[in-house]
Amino acid sequence: MQVLPGSTIALSIRLMHQPGPSPPQSAASRVSTANTSSSGSKADAKAAADAAAVPASPVLEPFIAVHPDEAAGCNVLEFAPQLARPLPPQMMAAHVANGALTCTMALHLPDGRHGQQHVVCIGGSIKDEQLMWTKGCRTYLSPAAVQALKALLEVDQPLLVEVARTVSHSASAADNTLSDPAFSAYHALLQLDSAAEQLQEPGAVACAGLALPVGCMSWAVQQGKVSAAGLRPPTPATGLRVKAIEDAPPTIPDGQAPVCPWQTAGTRFAVQIRLAKPLQPPWQPPSKPNKRLSDIIAPRAAPAPPPAPTAADRFRAQVQEVARELARSYAASTSSNGDSSKGLAPDQQQSLVFDLNQSGRYLAIKDQLKLLLLDLVRERYKTTGSTPDTAQLQQLHNDLYVYLMDELHAATAEAPKQAATNSDSQQQQPQEEQRVGSSAEGAKLLQLAAECEFAGDLQRCHVLHQRRLLLCPTAEAWYHYGAFCMRTKAHTRAEAAFREALAIEQQHWPSAAALACLGLSMAQGNDIPDGPDSAAFDWAEVLGHTLKDAAGPAAALPWALLALLNRVQGKQGAQCAISCCVPQTGTFSNKLRSDYSLPSSV
Repeated sequence: MQVLPGSTIALSIRLMHQPGPSPPQSAASRVSTANTSSSGSKADAKAAADAAAVPASPVLEPFIAVHPDEAAGCNVLEFAPQLARPLPPQMMAAHVANGALTCTMALHLPDGRHGQQHVVCIGGSIKDEQLMWTKGCRTYLSPAAVQALKALLEVDQPLLVEVARTVSHSASAADNTLSDPAFSAYHALLQLDSAAEQLQEPGAVACAGLALPVGCMSWAVQQGKVSAAGLRPPTPATGLRVKAIEDAPPTIPDGQAPVCPWQTAGTRFAVQIRLAKPLQPPWQPPSKPNKRLSDIIAPRAAPAPPPAPTAADRFRAQVQEVARELARSYAASTSSNGDSSKGLAPDQQQSLVFDLNQSGRYLAIKDQLKLLLLDLVRERYKTTGSTPDTAQLQQLHNDLYVYLMDELHAATAEAPKQAATNSDSQQQQPQEEQRVGSSAEGAKLLQLAAECEFAGDLQRCHVLHQRRLLLCPTAEAWYHYGAFCMRTKAHTRAEAAFREALAIEQQHWPSAAALACLGLSMAQGNDIPDGPDSAAFDWAEVLGHTLKDAAGPAAALPWALLALLNRVQGKQGAQCAISCCVPQTGTFSNKLRSDYSLPSSV
């Protein structure tokens, strides 16, 4: 723009931050100001009055470059090449001879309108036999471009990078113009494979990796890998003295890929990509439901613990033990007599009493009963702290004698019954084991049920599972029965079986995992005659959170269940998105079944 001397230029300046109003002045200050400014010109006073009469302009803060809806979905991307090595030998020779080579890289990104946008970064210089860049380049991504980039990375597509070398203009003298006939050979397409995995991590705002050459750019355009090149070829040099820095590549027959020097030399380009905002929001733990497992499946009440033995119980047990010991001694003495029905002769009775006294068993029995008698008296007759008189002591002794004799008669009367019961139980023990069964018998029934199911005899398999439940109604037995019902599409029975297992044992996690998978299937209506059951979402979510809390953060199954649950419900599953794609692999599914003993139908 040319401005003639003496011209007047009108400027309009608007501040981004509107200055606040001036503080009010006191009357004295206004008078002082008026006296000091009386010497001013009338024009200045008129200008000040006109400025004061101008209405306040609207507040410009906060400044927003784009619409708020667009600002919420846009992003800023910075592409920064770092270095490249090893370099092709021909390129190094040309640089040593002329010292005029630089490189440019361009990152291909979708623009959200079925096109491409390119982030071009210039200034790659050769130093110490490697290419180096000192700065990167930024670009604005519209919300449509951000969504297109996310869609590209979600399908694990690599990012494409373009590289080309140019001749530095500062190195070209006026009498010696440099040209690059081999520009098409060094104009190559690179592939960055690690960006998809790194930028898809929740909260990730940067990625770094190695871009590897896949061929010349002209061949990539012909093969349809890219729609067009982002770096244009240089304008052919003209003049009388044009010097080629490198010989032109040989002509390639039609249909054959040209030789790429970057690819031949195995050059690797280290690049870095940074974003202003992450493509995936930072991971946050999912909110827990209001209910717990005990709210949807009431646990069975644990059996009441047996009452603590009283002093009378301990005394009676000790008397029974003494009676049994005396009975054994009596039986030994009568066996030597030959006829036990007649009892002991007087001399034998004296001999028995002598043996008891001489062996010390009588004193041992006396000491044992003495301690128990003290406890028994303290328990039956609560002392009041006052000294009793003779009549009270006599009554206490009488009551104690009667009570102790009753306990002694009861204990001695129960001793033969207890001995008979023990002998009968020893004789009936094999019959009891056969009737009630053991864990080995339950394992045999489970094996028979599995064989019948494999043979196709589902009715007999069902009967075997029910016999096993009658034999040992444990949480494990109910779980295996529920798994069988799931495999036979009997979802109602399967749900009842899993709920029964969790009612017996709230920490039986295989049943909880299987019931959560069943609830997810029922909520979707898979193989359900009555259609989807929306109420199953609630208790399936409770089971998923219960499994997550119990198994810890390293367990994959609870996160996969919660992610699938969010996806089926249509919720925003960004919190569990990292675990949502894991269950697609067969190895992972097999590991889950082995870790949690899941049925094959899950």
